[in-house]
Amino acid sequence: MTKTKLIEQIDVERLYQHILNIEGVRHPIDNPDLLDAVADYIRYEFEMYGLIVTEQIFQIDGFEQKFRNIEGFLDRGSDKELLVTAHYDTVSISPGANDNGSGIAGMLEIARVIVKTDIETNVRFIAFTLEEGHPQQEKKIRALMEESDLVDDELRFSTYHSIKLLEILDVLREEYLAKGKTVKETWQLAIGDIAEQLTDKERQYIDSLQELYENVTRTNWVGESICIGSSMWLEKNKHNKQNILGVFNLEEIGYSSEKKYSQQYPTGIDPERYPSYKVDIENRVGNFVGIFADKYSKSIAQAFCTQCKKNDIELPFHSLEVPLNYEEISLQIIDLLRSDHSPFWKENIPAISITDTFEFRYPYYHTSADISDYLDFEFMTKIVQATLATIIALA
Repeated sequence: MTKTKLIEQIDVERLYQHILNIEGVRHPIDNPDLLDAVADYIRYEFEMYGLIVTEQIFQIDGFEQKFRNIEGFLDRGSDKELLVTAHYDTVSISPGANDNGSGIAGMLEIARVIVKTDIETNVRFIAFTLEEGHPQQEKKIRALMEESDLVDDELRFSTYHSIKLLEILDVLREEYLAKGKTVKETWQLAIGDIAEQLTDKERQYIDSLQELYENVTRTNWVGESICIGSSMWLEKNKHNKQNILGVFNLEEIGYSSEKKYSQQYPTGIDPERYPSYKVDIENRVGNFVGIFADKYSKSIAQAFCTQCKKNDIELPFHSLEVPLNYEEISLQIIDLLRSDHSPFWKENIPAISITDTFEFRYPYYHTSADISDYLDFEFMTKIVQATLATIIALA
């Protein structure tokens, strides 16, 4: 079967049905049952496609439930492999249709189609859990909130004053992070900026938060606060990292917009400096796929871009190929680390994140409005096709 015929096998209806089937809060504290049910769903789909299915099961102190990374392996007898990854958990309030139901749906469709090929390289599909955050940290934060006397029985802050100042604190910390300050310094400087406006209870609560994060740094943030499942997987498997030719991480691939100024960029990124195709950079139109690549991943990013330009795909892209390693990115453009490609960057394994760029475009990011109604399934289909075509070209 030709490559064109293969990419035509990607079925928009199947993408839609997958998202409908897993949409809902998939959170280790607020809905562990659905988190586990979606893991079962992914496992079932992998098995239906004829993949070799395994699970990495791990536990976290303070939690009785077991957490699961689900793998589906296409064994072609090679000593090399390509990875396709996506996370299936959500934040506590979000049904996660885009973040990251879209990535899971795309991964499942690639898996379904690629088993029909005669590629010679192994392909490993991994659905990671706990990308969004460390449940132990979240549990401790909720305990601090309860002790603070600032929230009601549903953990909602009782006054607008508290909500507003915490929002300002977050913005200030982000600004200081963008300026290269350490995590500890961002807390100290931001608290100092708003200190005179804080009540005694608010100050006590924020000081407790600061203490909770005192051992988190810009470089260990990945694995300590986010990307827990993928970091666990890599810790177990990094002795075989030389076998990994590259990683395709699907992270929110469902939203596009033709509106002017619908696209923003991370602090530290000058969009004019990076390769793009059919992108209206001047008017900041968010109708393209974003690619995040570090210094070791440029060739994979370029291979993906080549497929985007093919007549049978024609997908606008903006490829943020930064000539930096993990440590340098963590100090200069930390926003580029916010998904499951980043643990691979830590180990200098070629990996790209394929994304609609989350809150830099998507207005419903990490909200209760992240539902399938707002997704562009034609756009999603093209991204999945381009990913499949790239895997075939490299394999």
